[in-house]
Amino acid sequence: MKIAVVKPDHLGDFILAIPAIRALLAKNHVVTLFIASGNVALARSYFPELEIVSLDLPYLVRKLDQKAWSPAYRKLGALRGFDLVFFLRRDDFFDHANIHNWTTSGFLIEDRHDIHQTQLEKAIVARVTGDFSIDRMFFQGAPEPFPRALRSVAFVIGAGFPFKKWSPLAWAELGQMLLQREARVQLLVGPGEIAEGKLIARAIGLDDARDVYVGSQDFRALKQWLQTHDLVVAADGGGAHLCSDVKPIVSVFGPSPPRRFSPTGAYNRVVTRGLSCSPCMGLHARGVNACMSRECLYGLSPTHVLAAMHLRSQPPGASESIDAQRGVTVEFGLSAAPPEIKKKQ
Repeated sequence: MKIAVVKPDHLGDFILAIPAIRALLAKNHVVTLFIASGNVALARSYFPELEIVSLDLPYLVRKLDQKAWSPAYRKLGALRGFDLVFFLRRDDFFDHANIHNWTTSGFLIEDRHDIHQTQLEKAIVARVTGDFSIDRMFFQGAPEPFPRALRSVAFVIGAGFPFKKWSPLAWAELGQMLLQREARVQLLVGPGEIAEGKLIARAIGLDDARDVYVGSQDFRALKQWLQTHDLVVAADGGGAHLCSDVKPIVSVFGPSPPRRFSPTGAYNRVVTRGLSCSPCMGLHARGVNACMSRECLYGLSPTHVLAAMHLRSQPPGASESIDAQRGVTVEFGLSAAPPEIKKKQ
C-alpha cells in the first residue's frame, strides 16, 4: 500500500513519530515522509531508504513568510496520489475540515494531553499495522534500563522554546552536586547554545572545551559520545528526544504536558510540578501568555532532580511525590504506560 506520513513538526516531534513509521515499514508498506526541511538529515539517518518530501509551513517555521504557503499547498496537493495518509500532527490547520482538501483517505490523530504522542500515533497507524510495541519499534529491541550507579551524566540544556528552559544556575548547582558524588558531568549543546553551555561548565568547575560537546548533523558521532554516559538529564526539548534512543532520560518539565510529550521509553523519568495552569498558554497559537513567574520551572530545584535520579525504578505510569509542599512528582515511563493508568498513584 502506498502511504504518506505527514509530520512537519520540530525535531523532537519527528523523533516521537519513529515507532509509527517503523511499524508501517515492518508491514512492507511503501512510505513517503512529508516533514520539515530541518529534519530531513535526521530522517535520512533513521530511514535512508524512504522518499522524503520537505514540507515547511509558515506557522511552524519562524523565518518563513506568507509567500511560502504556495509551495506548501502544492506539496499537500500531492497527497491525492496516496492510498492512505496519516496526519501525525493535530492543530487548527491539520483538522478534519482541512485534510479533506488533500485526501479522501486521511486519518488524523486525536488532540489529547493525557495520552502520550506515540500512543496517539499508534492508534491511527494500527489500522494497517495491527498492534505493536512502541518501545520495540523505537529501540529496535529492548531499551537500556535505568542505571543503578551514576558514574557519568550528560546534561542537555537546550529547549526549542525559551519558556521551557531550566535556569543555568540550576544546571550549575546540579553539576556541582554530582561532582561531589564523584560522577563525571559533561554537557551537550546545540550551535546556538555554546556560550551558555561553556558558562554553565565553568560554573560547575569543568573544562569548557573538553566537557562541552557541540551537536551537529553527525548523528552517529553523537550516539558514540552518549554511549560513554550512564544517564541523560535534559530540559524539555528536541535534544532530550534525540538522546532518548541511546540512554535513559530524566526530563525537567515545566509548561508542556509530560504525559503527551515526554521522551519515549519505559525507563525514562519526568520531574514536574503538574500545576493547574499546565499546559501553559505559551503553547497555544492564539492564546495570550500572561505568566511572569515561570514558577513551573523555577519551583523545580536541583535537589528535586537529584532525588529523581536516585529513586528506585517503578512500573510505567507510576508517580512518586518528592516534595508534597511544592507538588513536585516524578513520573515513570509515561510513553510505555497504557493510557488508562496514566494517573498519579
